[in-house]
Amino acid sequence: MSDPRNLSWHAPGIGLSRRALLQLALAQALGSAVIAAPRSGSAPALLIYDGRIPRSRAFGLTPAPLALDVAQQEADAWRRLRAWSAAGPVSGLTRWSDYLQVRGALQHRGLRVRGEHRQGELIQWEMS
Repeated sequence: MSDPRNLSWHAPGIGLSRRALLQLALAQALGSAVIAAPRSGSAPALLIYDGRIPRSRAFGLTPAPLALDVAQQEADAWRRLRAWSAAGPVSGLTRWSDYLQVRGALQHRGLRVRGEHRQGELIQWEMS
């Protein structure tokens, strides 16, 4: 049995040390905190998330006047997006394919990408 005071841990066969794992976790947390704050200084007017993915579903709890879940009744979500008439920043945490569809629809309305950050299978983005 290993000594619990020994802080040098290494996952056999993976090539990942405890230190590298902690650095990755810290970088992920800091990256998420930086991109999560809206650049415009105000809450997003529209929030877009994917309810099928737990991390994105948690992002969907961010206070916003309107939130669209691309997983629920996808056709209805896209219809609601096209009908959205309010102005203001839009934030999302979605898969790349959903981001491309949303980005195209919002660019057509004159909004521009203000930031995007890849988080594993998801991309967190903001447009205004």
